[in-house]
Amino acid sequence: VFSLLLRHRMINPLFVASGNGAGGYYDDTCYRSESNWGNTAASLLGAVSYNNQACSGGVVADLTLQSNAINENTDLILLGIGGNDLGFEDVVKQCFIPTYRSYTECMDMISFARNTLPIYESSLQDALINTYGKMRSDAKIVLVQYPYFTLDKDYNEACCGFTSPNRDIVDNIIALGDELDEVQKGAISMVNQVSGRTFAHFYDGTKDLFLGHEPDPNDEIENPDRWIHEFSLCLKIEENYHVNTEGHRQLGEALVPYLEELMSDFDNPNITETVSPSQAPTAISYPPTPKNETTPGPTPRPEEDCNENSLMSSLRNLL
Repeated sequence: VFSLLLRHRMINPLFVASGNGAGGYYDDTCYRSESNWGNTAASLLGAVSYNNQACSGGVVADLTLQSNAINENTDLILLGIGGNDLGFEDVVKQCFIPTYRSYTECMDMISFARNTLPIYESSLQDALINTYGKMRSDAKIVLVQYPYFTLDKDYNEACCGFTSPNRDIVDNIIALGDELDEVQKGAISMVNQVSGRTFAHFYDGTKDLFLGHEPDPNDEIENPDRWIHEFSLCLKIEENYHVNTEGHRQLGEALVPYLEELMSDFDNPNITETVSPSQAPTAISYPPTPKNETTPGPTPRPEEDCNENSLMSSLRNLL
């Protein structure tokens, strides 16, 4: 949970997107970083305190575990959630990362993600309603859009069942990102409708902001302007294809005017009224999203000892 002081209004938001990829972690289990986009936005908005409750790898069901950080004084929640529910890590591994990638398994994981979207949408609706029921009546929840995770270009990988050049992988991953957007927008529209209050919001500026700054899909080519980590043996395997330090900074700065406008219509900051049970519909319980087992990947080297070109050359000689 972090608190913001803006125009003499005390705002107590919860932040759920840890900062994986930003570096400078103060929690190596959850990859929490002071350089994440939430902390950047909080600082620019004049935060008086900050406590990040997010954890890398979290899914929608984990919001329930963080409910002890939500109370009648919480009036803003920032969420970046959904990728792990759809098996994002396995999509990236099977589609792009050497020693893992396979055309068949890549397409299977994309299909799994698509098939999981309806379960995710229902779970997200329940989580938003349950969360809002613990907050003050004028509270806001902001779900932040994901960027695309690949440049829109040919994938020239010729191993592991891929043909070169290949458009299937890139086109399907970009389409999956758009489909996730529509599901998130739909969930937000539904919970606002059933609650009778416009408490949930979707920030849809991320993809446009990151356009041209996504990873190059080809492992022998780097995008020098990337704001998302490409595959690197110099990184921990968990950091690959997560937003890097510059991306976190850019997103945090872009959120500031959006949040300022959103918070400008807050009611009296001393309000402690919570949403009554009649206003918050009863949530439906859904089973957790199925997980897929993966095999161990290459062990990363300490960054200061890492020669990326040498390591990649050695890895290619083994394949």
